[in-house]
Amino acid sequence: PTGSAALNELLIVRYRELGPHLEAIQEASQRQGVEFMWYSPTPMCMFNPVSHGFGNKGCSACDGLLSVGANGDVIPCASYDESVGNLLREDFGDIWQSQRARQFRTKFWAHSKCQNCDQLPICHGGCPLYWRQMGYEELDK
Repeated sequence: PTGSAALNELLIVRYRELGPHLEAIQEASQRQGVEFMWYSPTPMCMFNPVSHGFGNKGCSACDGLLSVGANGDVIPCASYDESVGNLLREDFGDIWQSQRARQFRTKFWAHSKCQNCDQLPICHGGCPLYWRQMGYEELDK
């Protein structure tokens, strides 16, 4: 949860609650002839997007996905609120090889349970922003 969802608990949909919501949206979209495209990294152990027909949804922050702000800030993904560098002040190669950018690519922030899971190469342990906001209690259940 980022933005207004981080400020209002009523807007938060937890990983374990995703399935029924996504299936309902997908069914309604199909009835209306609208293609529903959903993207949010989820731990496979909590919701398997592949088995529900949504495709793989692993975290791609600094690993196939980057955003650049108008001020030159390089952010790991469009939802992230912290920069890994600034293109107006640093060479892209230096930003890409920085410790912070490498931490995203190596899934440094994934829970230890995820780090030792055979599904890590698929889901990448979910979204670091989700864990930062929500904590890991849900994963420990």
